[in-house]
Amino acid sequence: MQFKNIIGHQKIKKQLINTVNENRISHAQLFFGQEGSGELALAVAYAQYICCENKQEDDSCGVCNSCVKYEKLAHPDLQLVFPTPGGSNKTKTGIKGNKAKDNAGANYYTDFRDLFISNPYFNIDDWHDKLEIKNEQPIINKDDCKDIISNLNLKTYESEYRVVIIWMVDKLHYAAAPKILKTLEEPSEKTLFLLITNNYDDVLNTIISRTQMIKVLNHTSEELVSYITNKYTKSEQEAKKIVKLSNNNINKIIKLIENSEDTEELFESFRNWMRLCWKPNVPELVEWIDEIGKSWGREKFKSFFEYGLEIIRLCLLYNNKNNNLLNLDNEELDFISKFSAFINEHNNIALSEEFNNSYTYIERNASAKIVMLDLSLKVHSIIKK
Repeated sequence: MQFKNIIGHQKIKKQLINTVNENRISHAQLFFGQEGSGELALAVAYAQYICCENKQEDDSCGVCNSCVKYEKLAHPDLQLVFPTPGGSNKTKTGIKGNKAKDNAGANYYTDFRDLFISNPYFNIDDWHDKLEIKNEQPIINKDDCKDIISNLNLKTYESEYRVVIIWMVDKLHYAAAPKILKTLEEPSEKTLFLLITNNYDDVLNTIISRTQMIKVLNHTSEELVSYITNKYTKSEQEAKKIVKLSNNNINKIIKLIENSEDTEELFESFRNWMRLCWKPNVPELVEWIDEIGKSWGREKFKSFFEYGLEIIRLCLLYNNKNNNLLNLDNEELDFISKFSAFINEHNNIALSEEFNNSYTYIERNASAKIVMLDLSLKVHSIIKK
């Protein structure tokens, strides 16, 4: 991964390159920011630059032996650590078919590498989907930490530096942390730890205190609009709409564009759902929820709730006569013009809280059908007041 292939973050890129050129690389660094900001991509590009055999002024060369291997996440001096279902040496319940593997990180390495190469901005839910996990929560356990320590006792194969990237370090089990703390604080010479998280508050304080912070900010709307119009056949108006729907999350942008029909389906589903919520005819609601439940997975329900939040925002803009900010087609604008009559300063916060709560419940593996029915009845109650 080269820096030039990462959207935006020019300031951070320059800072990281300067640490190499000025010989002041911190042995343990924590990249943190909101989902879709590109922390993992930056960490890999940084590691690739450090190990590059022909460094350029502002990037790795991309063609040397080291860079070629880093592009495939196949460098022998790069160790990747990431959450796996249940940790090492356990039966992988909730994983289908040939995904039922008996070891942790090493056996999932190909899955992780393939996911990164296809989309370096992927999130923990994408990782769940890749492994076809149902209810089991991936963790980084003590055996993973033992592997780190064991590998660090070996000499490097090709590069001056041995790099350990720990993705989603917030998933490090508290019982496993003591095994890595001393190594993290006093690693062997020319060893670099790059830790990644989207949940800074969930990272153990003992980890935070031993690392240098690298805060990765969200991409600006201008950066993302430029990215979309340059890479995809989208107009500036279409790009702005996608950016707003994504909440400046590049991972969501990629999914919205690659599954553009999903956005149309979300609109149709939301409009139909609102009609059912307004009545409300509970048997019809249950039937509708059962029907979408046959084809919708957890991510689709989460996208639906996010879309609902966006509809609330658009209604508020419409009510405040900010139509120039809507960027909607005629059908959507017609719906917003009618639905906005039921969204006001007295109920928009309550509605937003219910959509956010439903999103959280789905993340925690609650029954989607129960969550959806509960939200439907609450929405009816709120908009009928």
